[in-house]
Amino acid sequence: MRLNKKKKSTNTSPYPDEAIERLARAFYPAILACWNSEEGQREFAAWQAEQAHHANNEKQEVPTPYQKNRITKVTTVKVP
Repeated sequence: MRLNKKKKSTNTSPYPDEAIERLARAFYPAILACWNSEEGQREFAAWQAEQAHHANNEKQEVPTPYQKNRITKVTTVKVP
């Protein structure tokens, strides 16, 4: 049984896993501090509300099957 089994990478970017991990380790403390602050929580709540608004607008703009397949004009063309 191997305890140090390395996970299979799902990275499809041109950047190596090590570079992505270093960036994640560098940014993590700042992200965590922002998340734990009152201002960060307010910004996240505002973002969630904006996302919900966008999701509702997208749902309203989706055509029904009838509207999607409805023929509005038929044009006949004579073939020589």
